[in-house]
Amino acid sequence: MHVSRQRHLAVFTELQDRDIFLHPIYKSGDPNQEGEKGRAVNIDTNRLSPEQKKLYDLGFQTYAFNQYASDLISVHRTLPDVVDKQGRNRKIRDFSVTPIRDNNTLRLEFTL
Repeated sequence: MHVSRQRHLAVFTELQDRDIFLHPIYKSGDPNQEGEKGRAVNIDTNRLSPEQKKLYDLGFQTYAFNQYASDLISVHRTLPDVVDKQGRNRKIRDFSVTPIRDNNTLRLEFTL
């Protein structure tokens, strides 16, 4: 389903006038926050308020992904450590990176 730009702006303006966009949806520092430690975000659309449902639907129709769930997840969340235990103690040799600009092209030269 495609949402016209005019319809999108009308709903956005209506919700903006109600001060719904001025504060983030996520709660900073909450260990039970959606997406914390890589947990999945499940949204029961039957439990959303009418304003939340509008935002939920508008995000899908406009951007073709779950923008509402994305807005619930903090960019400062913690993620689980997925590094292999054997790889943690592995020593990687130092190397240097030299940026070289040539004819409006940027090359990176790596030296061990």
